[in-house]
Amino acid sequence: MSFSLLEILERELVKHYFMINVVKNELRRAFPNVDIVHVGELVQCRLKVLALSQIGSEEEYFKAIRGRKVTPMFLGTIVEHGFRNIVKGRVKVLDHVIKFKKLTLPDMKNVVIVGSPDLVVEVDGKYIPVEVKWSISQAELREHYEVQAKLYAWLFDSEEARVVVFSPNGFAEYRVEAFSDKEVEQIYADWLKKTPRWEWECRYCSAAHTCTARTQEKREQTTAKTIKTLT
Repeated sequence: MSFSLLEILERELVKHYFMINVVKNELRRAFPNVDIVHVGELVQCRLKVLALSQIGSEEEYFKAIRGRKVTPMFLGTIVEHGFRNIVKGRVKVLDHVIKFKKLTLPDMKNVVIVGSPDLVVEVDGKYIPVEVKWSISQAELREHYEVQAKLYAWLFDSEEARVVVFSPNGFAEYRVEAFSDKEVEQIYADWLKKTPRWEWECRYCSAAHTCTARTQEKREQTTAKTIKTLT
């Protein structure tokens, strides 16, 4: 019988992605005509989120990511599992905790934000969401790490969240404070209108070759070069 150990890792990522989709679909039935957004999606390009949402099965998604180069997301999954096993037994750890919260926007429309942090720890009777990250450079608190953790702290009604960052050069732990409702409203508004969410995203995006925003950007760059040449 043939098997691949790396395939086990890849399928674990696919399983997690589709768990999120299942939860979102259940919430859509409970909250019809309300936008349902996952915390992790709010720190990604919205066009990428829309592209991945078109994939209809785990197997199809698995084929889409199969054979891609190892990314920080894959390495982060390995580190996350190892970190969780070390922490368990020393502090109370809750796995796969899913929570959602409805937010009423200034225009009176509602959005439901759902999320499942890497783990939740209980300390002195308080529940603190924890995000575990792998960075290819330094173990620093990058902006999207911080935004995601602050969203989780808000979602779990916690004063704080923790971000543990591992890198080839070491590791570090960061404490961040929860967003307010107003700050979450702004994050959601920014997500709706800014694609990509971060300038570096396109370099790692599995949907970059079909992305309308990337195509438009190339057109604009070509037009600018042509104008410069003519003038």
